[in-house]
Amino acid sequence: MRVNQLFRGRSAQTLFDQVLVSASNFITGIILVRGLGLVEFGIFTVAYVVLLLANSVQLSFISSPMITLGSLYSSTDDRQRFVRGMYGVQLAFATVASPAALVAVAIYFTLDRTGIPTGFLLSFAAAVALFLMQDWLRRYFFTVGKPSAAVWNDAISYVGQVLALALLWMAHRLTIETAFWAMAMTSGLAFASGAILDRLYCNRAEMRDAWRRARGISVELGISNQLQWLVYQGAMLIGAGVAGPQAAGGVRATQNVIGPVNVAFQAMENIVPIRAAEVERVRQRLNQLARHRRAIGANDSNDAAHIKPARTTSRTRSSNSILLG
Repeated sequence: MRVNQLFRGRSAQTLFDQVLVSASNFITGIILVRGLGLVEFGIFTVAYVVLLLANSVQLSFISSPMITLGSLYSSTDDRQRFVRGMYGVQLAFATVASPAALVAVAIYFTLDRTGIPTGFLLSFAAAVALFLMQDWLRRYFFTVGKPSAAVWNDAISYVGQVLALALLWMAHRLTIETAFWAMAMTSGLAFASGAILDRLYCNRAEMRDAWRRARGISVELGISNQLQWLVYQGAMLIGAGVAGPQAAGGVRATQNVIGPVNVAFQAMENIVPIRAAEVERVRQRLNQLARHRRAIGANDSNDAAHIKPARTTSRTRSSNSILLG
């Protein structure tokens, strides 16, 4: 019974979700290396690193503030208004991030003289936009207390991606273009199903209010996440520029092998902010109760101070003498 309850707990489901994602990424990496070859996999890696940069910006300015601030709301209606506003911010960001990432990769491949792969532009742009939307949706589910929905959504996206790439590999149709199309379609299917089932929508007023609340804590997160991206991902762009795309492919393949080790660390990104917000919400509630009790005590003291002793009259003294005999 305890094991069953543990598995149903939010933290356990969050950890299971991250295991699912990491395992799928591990298998995806193996399929891409074997199916594309080291050079082609290196070109794919360069583009994917730029996609991860867009995802890092999204995590800093949208997803992490949404998880942290959304968990502070004690009212479900207030939380829903906030996350709907962040949904609008996310839509605007994905609209800008997709063409920006495409331009950045095209410039890199042109300067690097690698050449833009055939059919790459449209598939990569679609993959960036839909990957970002699905990644936001999975964190939305954690924010509103639906980790099981996040697990199923990630299963559609990441396990579906593994199956699609495996089929392309076995059919000898796996290329950089088809790999990004597989990512776009599975991410798009997961996002569309989740957004429809949860009836997501937004309006301009909620969007402005949510962004006003979120941007205050985004700067510090942005600096930290971009430095992390530069150390772990940006170095591959430098390596690819110096030694060719096969260098980036080799580094990425090595990272893929040790990737499952980071499961617990990555899962904490969806656990720690929510737990911290819950503790802060309880602390604020206790402070409110303490202030309320102090106010009640002060009012009682003031009322006692304003009570005047009764005046003793001759009639009162006569009544007292009769009662006392």
